[in-house]
Amino acid sequence: MEENVMIRNAWIGWGTMCSVAIAVAALSGCADDPAIDPTGNWSVSLSWGAGTCGFTGSAPVTLTVTQGPNGYVLAENDPNTSVVGTVQCTADKCSMSATETASGTYDDGTPYTASISSNLALDANKKVTGTGQYGEHGDDGSSCSQTFTATGSKS
Repeated sequence: MEENVMIRNAWIGWGTMCSVAIAVAALSGCADDPAIDPTGNWSVSLSWGAGTCGFTGSAPVTLTVTQGPNGYVLAENDPNTSVVGTVQCTADKCSMSATETASGTYDDGTPYTASISSNLALDANKKVTGTGQYGEHGDDGSSCSQTFTATGSKS
C-alpha cells in the first residue's frame, strides 16, 4: 500500500524555516530553531582597498544593534554619526545593510560630509565579514571614494 506524505515549509520565529511532514494519522515536525540573535556590538576592522582617498591600513568601527519596538535599531560608537539600515536573520546568518553619515571639517576649515555604506554578514560563530564603500564630499567641491573589506566579531 502506498502512503501519501505531504511536505510543507513552516516559518517559525524570526524567519526560521523547518519542514513539517504530515502522514496518515501522524504529525512530524522540527524543534524550535531560533534565528541568530543580531543584538550587541558588531566590531569590525575596515581594511582599505582601491580608491582615491589615500587610506592605507585599517580603521575600527563598531555598530550596535538593539531590538526596538518596530524592529532592529542601528547605532555607531560615535554619537555624531547617524546610521540607517536593515538587519535580517535566518537560522544560520544575519545580514546587515547600513549607511553611516557624519560631518566634519578639514584642517583648512572646509566642511565635508562622509558616508560609509556596508553590507555585513554575521554567522553562527559570531564572525562578521563584509564589504563596502567610503565616500567623502567637501563643500569646496572636492571628493574621494574608497572600497574596503570588513572583518570582526559580535559581542
